[in-house]
Amino acid sequence: MSDILDTLKYLVNKKVEEILFTGTVYSLDPLQIKFIPSDDPIKVRSLNINGLKIGSNVLMIKYLNKFVIIGVIGYVIQSYCLLTRSTTQSIPSASYTYLDFSSGTTSEDPESMFDGTNKIIIPVNGVYNVNVGYRWQDSTTSTIRITEFLLNGNVIYTIAGRPDANGRYGVNLSLNLNLSTDDYIQIRVYHATGSAINVGPHTSSYGNTYFSVVPIKI
Repeated sequence: MSDILDTLKYLVNKKVEEILFTGTVYSLDPLQIKFIPSDDPIKVRSLNINGLKIGSNVLMIKYLNKFVIIGVIGYVIQSYCLLTRSTTQSIPSASYTYLDFSSGTTSEDPESMFDGTNKIIIPVNGVYNVNVGYRWQDSTTSTIRITEFLLNGNVIYTIAGRPDANGRYGVNLSLNLNLSTDDYIQIRVYHATGSAINVGPHTSSYGNTYFSVVPIKI
């Protein structure tokens, strides 16, 4: 009730500093935030904001020497996306194919970055660690395999190589990228000739297919 009265007083009396403040939720009980840039946490009030949780980026006003959270402006810093495949994916001969996780196993937090097929979409500006790993299954040794990392549909990183003497070829890629809201990333694979091949999982010793995006600085 007091929060509602504070809101009414704000609308009627405008007893609010004409400055908007931002911070990150440090504790929910009691509700505390750290200002951006970082500072010691202080107690604040909230106007019953849905979805408020530790790590939320919030917008505040100052009313009668008290800071009041009036909205959530960013995803929680713990947001992440981890995708794996439990089945193989066929890569046609002489064809580019995006790694598709829609038929695989998906493990994500509630603020999903995954579009349901092959894209991971960035929820908020920040630096993210991107990890990709996969294996070709039963490949021949004669054909170059190409892996492309795409940002917003444009190739920014390419890996090329041949399978080993056993016909196996693997990719493990880790990048730290400064990304913006609504950027999206994809993995595309290609082989020039020969019959269609499969992307893992292969055997327990051969490894799985995964695609993870974890924020390291928001």
